[in-house]
Amino acid sequence: MKKQFSSYLKKINIIANVFILMHTTIGNVSGQTINPPPPRTLPQMHVPMRDGQLRKDNFGKIGLSPNSKYRTLSNNLSSIGINIPETKSIFYSLKSFRDLIDSVSLSHKKSLRIFIAAYDKTCDPFNYVPDDFDKHLTLIFAPESEAHDIGPYFIIKHDGAVTSINATIKEAWVGYYEQNKLLALSPTIYPQDPDNACCGTFSDTRSMIYEMKDIKEFFTDEINHQINDNHVAVNGIRVDFASYGISGNGHGYRYRFIVQFELTKTNAITGGSEVFYIDNIPGDPRLNKSNTGSHNILVTADNGQLCPPASGCPNP
Repeated sequence: MKKQFSSYLKKINIIANVFILMHTTIGNVSGQTINPPPPRTLPQMHVPMRDGQLRKDNFGKIGLSPNSKYRTLSNNLSSIGINIPETKSIFYSLKSFRDLIDSVSLSHKKSLRIFIAAYDKTCDPFNYVPDDFDKHLTLIFAPESEAHDIGPYFIIKHDGAVTSINATIKEAWVGYYEQNKLLALSPTIYPQDPDNACCGTFSDTRSMIYEMKDIKEFFTDEINHQINDNHVAVNGIRVDFASYGISGNGHGYRYRFIVQFELTKTNAITGGSEVFYIDNIPGDPRLNKSNTGSHNILVTADNGQLCPPASGCPNP
């Protein structure tokens, strides 16, 4: 009986070894070695949370600081009889922002320009300006042409619809910002910084340029990773108006006006939206936890370019 059982085990082992050999041979029949995918890296647009929070604070800080852009812009509104403070942030749903990226991508340009602008009811033939937001900050998006600024131009309306606007509206809204708010911001930037001038004109930020590959890496690939792999219910993008401090971005642009992007998710209890920080996602091997920060996105020397003095910056 023992001999029969031993013989039976040997047969099973032989069959198992043959199966393993066949499986190994078939799996490598092409002669290729199957390697695991490379580890996911942080998006080019990643900025540590502590830096992003500081730059938001720089824009909105209160008191008598001469570099408080929020106070300066709110006072500018008050001077024309508008007593609603300046806008600090804009929320876009995830669907709306991805629709925007799709619309811009149709032009097949390699970059995205974001114009800082201001709603202007005097040029609003299609009632795009929301109630109580006349003369307040907004953003206009356009594919960046290597030749010159030819559009098309896009906004995301308050109802979430991505809408193309004509050049007349774009010029009016950008023009109001540059002729009023930009002038008011002049005392809040560092005059000795050569990056704070273009074409001989001393100026705060007029627009930002991002490479489309970086935009897609973050707003498509990274968000898909958060939704599918980390199971985060990403539902939107919050654009914060912010400002560099005395050290600028480490290379220049001291006290410059910038925008930065934060992801929002659905709160499981309230159902509302709340900002979340990629830096705080447990177990993400990409992050150095000793450098805890947020996943804010903003214009940095290694990513977006500020105008002025970015190459191709339209003349004042």
